[in-house]
Amino acid sequence: MTLSSAQQFDLTALTVFSLVACFLFIVARCIVTFRHPDVRKAGIRFRSQLGQIGWDFTQNFATSTGVIGSVLTLILASGALPSRTPTRILPAGSYAGLAVFFGTLVIIAPILYNGTATRVNVSAPSERDTCCEYRGRVWGFLLAALATQWGLLGSISTVFLTLLELYDGGSLSGLPVTLLSVVLGLSVLAFARYSWLKIDGTIRDQFGLSGAEAQVPVPAPVVAAAAGLGPGLGPGEAKAAEAMAEEASAPVAAPPPKPRLTLL
Repeated sequence: MTLSSAQQFDLTALTVFSLVACFLFIVARCIVTFRHPDVRKAGIRFRSQLGQIGWDFTQNFATSTGVIGSVLTLILASGALPSRTPTRILPAGSYAGLAVFFGTLVIIAPILYNGTATRVNVSAPSERDTCCEYRGRVWGFLLAALATQWGLLGSISTVFLTLLELYDGGSLSGLPVTLLSVVLGLSVLAFARYSWLKIDGTIRDQFGLSGAEAQVPVPAPVVAAAAGLGPGLGPGEAKAAEAMAEEASAPVAAPPPKPRLTLL
């Protein structure tokens, strides 16, 4: 069955609008994050390295929800939507195709991040007992987040259109459709807030900006003594200055392992 011009427009609008909305969201999040003073002081850039992905189906909220939403849409498209009588918005087969498309976006998001990875020697074994890890880039993480958001928002939009088709076909009354639409709308808002916090928090955690150790200042006399500018210090400060001087003169060691990150 070929799509009419109106159906082609609806299909294109669904995919493009969800992509544009997610892209603008990522841009806004980047502007706020990278303009923050502590992020700028840490020298975090789009090419900065992050850690390895720790895949956990229970912690990847967006991935789990996107896959479940795609499976639900496939079930509805194959069983609940009428196959003989034409549907009003899109053909029944289009909903199955949209479910596969948006579900695939969510699944391939980690691959997009790993595609930006480089092999880095670390100073200590990581969780998998290796002295090397594959670190992706900040821009790769943002690209993976964009794909995840696009897949989840598209899946929710497809579920909403499927509910409208069921209502139009007489399979659902107005009250369940209204209640489910409100729940879907609230879920989109909740996911937007979660993504806003998770993207910023992941970048900060990778560079220690969220840890207590990043907030403990080094005493000024110790810094001055390490630079050879300070006067006589107490026993404790003198030891600290000697340790800092030895650390500065020691050969540069390999970077320590970064904590594993999880996508949205």
